[in-house]
Amino acid sequence: MLENLFLGLQNVIHPINLLGVALGVVCGLLIGILPGIGSAGGVAIMIPITYWMGSTAALCTLSSLYCAAMTGCAISAILFRIPGEPASAVTVIDGYEMAKKGLAGKALGVSISGSVIGGLFSVIILFLVAPPLASVALSFGPPEYFALACFGLSIISSLGQGNQIKGIISAFLGVWFVTVGIDPVLGLPRFTFGIDHIQKGIDYVPALIGIYGVSEVLKNSETLADASLMYRSVKTELATFKEIISMKWLYLYSCVLGTIIGILPGTGGTTASVMAYGDAQRFSKHPEKFGTGIVEGVLAPETANNAATGGAMVPTLTLGIPGSSTTAVILAAMITHGIRPGPDLFTKQAVMVNTVYWAMAFANILMAIGSLIAIRIVLKCLHIPRRIINPVILLLCVLGAFGINNSLDDVYMALILGIVGYLLEFYRFPLTPMVLGMILGPIAEINLSKALMITGNNFFVFFQRPISGALMVAAILSLFYPYIRDRYLRRNLRKRVA
Repeated sequence: MLENLFLGLQNVIHPINLLGVALGVVCGLLIGILPGIGSAGGVAIMIPITYWMGSTAALCTLSSLYCAAMTGCAISAILFRIPGEPASAVTVIDGYEMAKKGLAGKALGVSISGSVIGGLFSVIILFLVAPPLASVALSFGPPEYFALACFGLSIISSLGQGNQIKGIISAFLGVWFVTVGIDPVLGLPRFTFGIDHIQKGIDYVPALIGIYGVSEVLKNSETLADASLMYRSVKTELATFKEIISMKWLYLYSCVLGTIIGILPGTGGTTASVMAYGDAQRFSKHPEKFGTGIVEGVLAPETANNAATGGAMVPTLTLGIPGSSTTAVILAAMITHGIRPGPDLFTKQAVMVNTVYWAMAFANILMAIGSLIAIRIVLKCLHIPRRIINPVILLLCVLGAFGINNSLDDVYMALILGIVGYLLEFYRFPLTPMVLGMILGPIAEINLSKALMITGNNFFVFFQRPISGALMVAAILSLFYPYIRDRYLRRNLRKRVA
């Protein structure tokens, strides 16, 4: 193991691979800052560029971009109240309030410090946890994979922006989208409505570009006002060692929470940041100050959502189950480069895995330096009017969708799903459950069919095996937990009133 770790370090410091890490950090910061792309769309757009790289350099670039994009999203969230993606939406609450008080530099510094600490913590966990998890994954069969997909779907169905029903509808809409095309078991067309162009199905990479990128362009086109609110001369103030020590428990808790949530399939940085912010307020000695512009309100979500990046790579590498929508795109890129994630990856390509670990560690360090350099440049870039930015983002989306398979069908699908995503957001349906439904849907369908064929259509097999049974029970509890919690709170409220 130590030999592979050392070989991975040698790999990542190779000039080509190190250049890939630097490229990923620069592009990740810019993509995170520019509203409308996000880490998932950014990684998808970068995939065609990585076709000309070796598989190692490509993975170094994409994993570094994933890490840096999370930090980039916080910059626009703090300065302009425009989160680059949902994972930084909570950062807006206190980050922008600090900026209005003239503490933008402090807010940016705290977000960068939290991002680096959270990211490095998750990489360390990735070093320690991924190999044991890979050995456990060897015992996984079709029932376990189906139960795992159900558990992921049950979690994302609760991400309904206060309305669980809308979250469930969005998730199953995503599952329905991926059933379009040829049935993988029977070989018959489904939901194609006689249209030959969609018989091959919907590729979820162009779908991600459309749902996240194109829909955001449409939403931003509702107004042509400048993306920035005002120009601020910012001097970034990183958290001092004394400040880090004084808030060590908040750092540690956010790191652990973010990593654990990241490891859970189908969650990711958004859930981690929301939970970290809520818990930070709940356990704070001055919860009433949250929302008025305090350091803890920036530190907790930014540490957690960056810790989720390394956590999300654990199920992606060990099980081939994406931990987030961004790792789903990275998963697609790995397959494109002939790399098959799963338990065998740790025995057949152990050096490659360790190279990814080191690339993420280097990226977290480089993104701190890159953030300090890029902030002033990006401030000026964000003054570009939306009537110019929107066409540029749309062009990038089109190029990204076309570059996957060099097919105009993918471009049309990205544009159509962009309109669908825009309409869903307009009616307050969350997009994350739909996207992750598209990712987990095929896993659930294929392994359901395999398990039933192996057991002679015995549906109880999912509850008879220990791991799959535990996951199915957890999925059911997760699905009904919001109802149980709300009923409990209403009962307590009635008792207090009485």
